[in-house]
Parts: sequence; C-alpha cells; structure tokens
Amino acid sequence: MRDRNLGYERQEQNFYPTPAWVTEALLRTVRLPKGIWEPCCGNGAMARVLESHGHHVVGTDLVDRGYGEGGRDVLMESRLPDGVTAIVTNPPYGRTLLPRFVDHALELTRPVSGMMALLVNVQWQTSAENSKRLRMPAFDASVILTDRIRFIPDTKERPGENHCWLVWDWSRTPGRAGLMFADPDAESEPEARCCIICRTPLPSTAHADAQLCSATCRQRARRQGIAQHRPAAD
Repeated sequence: MRDRNLGYERQEQNFYPTPAWVTEALLRTVRLPKGIWEPCCGNGAMARVLESHGHHVVGTDLVDRGYGEGGRDVLMESRLPDGVTAIVTNPPYGRTLLPRFVDHALELTRPVSGMMALLVNVQWQTSAENSKRLRMPAFDASVILTDRIRFIPDTKERPGENHCWLVWDWSRTPGRAGLMFADPDAESEPEARCCIICRTPLPSTAHADAQLCSATCRQRARRQGIAQHRPAAD
C-alpha cells in the first residue's frame, strides 16, 4: 500500500496490488521459511507468487478482496497463525501507522525466532526514529529494487518513489546487516545464481532451476523447512 508521491492518482482505500516481479526479487535474495503470513493480502497478488514457489501462505486483510480472510486487523492479533514463522507483506503506510505495524509485527515474530520482510519506500529507513529499527540485532538485510514499481499497470505516469525490502530475522547471528540489490529481471543479477543456503555461486553447468549446491545444503534446507523456489504453474 502507498500513501503519497506515487506519480498517479490515489486509489480507493490505498489498494495497490504488488507486481509479481517485486516478490520474485525478494525470493531470489532472501531465504524464507515455508510458513508465511501475508496480513495485508489484498487480492492475493503477493501471496500467489509465494505459493507458486512452494510456500504455505496464510492470507488475511481488513478488507475482503477475494483472497484469504477479510475482517482481520494485524494490529489486533496476539500471535502468528499456526504453522507460520514469517510475515511478508506490503504494509499500510502512514507517518504513525507504519511504525506501529513494524513494531507489532516484530513482537509477533520474536517468540518463534521468526522473520519479517516488508516492502517500503527507500527513504522510510533514513529517518532518525525509523532507523533505530534497523539497528537492532534482528535486522538482517535491505534489498533495494533497482527499478521503480508501477503499481497501476499501463499507466503512462512514471512512478515517483524507489522501494526496498527490509528483512528482520530473530534467528540470525548478530552482525552487520546485508545490503543487496534486485533487478526486475533475474538474468541480470549475478547473485541470483547462488546457493540459497550457503550463498556459494552455482556452476555455469547447473540446471536453470538449481538453487542448492550440494547434498549437505539440501539436508540443511529440509531441516530448516526452507521451500525451494519452483516455477509458477502454467
């Protein structure tokens, strides 16, 4: 969802489905657990991409738009849904609303040593108050999108904002957070051809869909419940 500076007219209830390439970019750069909660699921645009890559997604939203369960306010929830250890979403924006969302979601994921990935305006993280949330031990990475998101298809207006994924992981070993970049097209990303477990570059002879470099990493992926990304069904 967006609040300002879109480059085109605001939509009713700030409803802006996330284009598929944005979620694909996250999946190429960050290892996500199998069970994911999308608490602002809208029409399922992001959730369906996650599902196509083998993730189990629980979708909820304040408004029923034909996917998941409507009438659910994430800020009123006291725990994650069963089988879920991560929150992945394009959250509601607003000067006070987004910080409340971030803090609450972090509290929900902390008891299960879970993860959270939020799609936000790049500038959001630069304010003095918001940056504190990126200087906590759980903050894992910033994935900057190298192209601006066109939330309304076929519009002639150029988008006015840059976006990034911010990722927190309560299970990570404390240390410097990562900084990554993601293109709309995977073919232009050298990082996209790395093992999703150990980040070792995959050989040029590896199958086009290969994501793991060895039997050891395959075992680690199974133990950690990490879903291997699969091409979407036709």
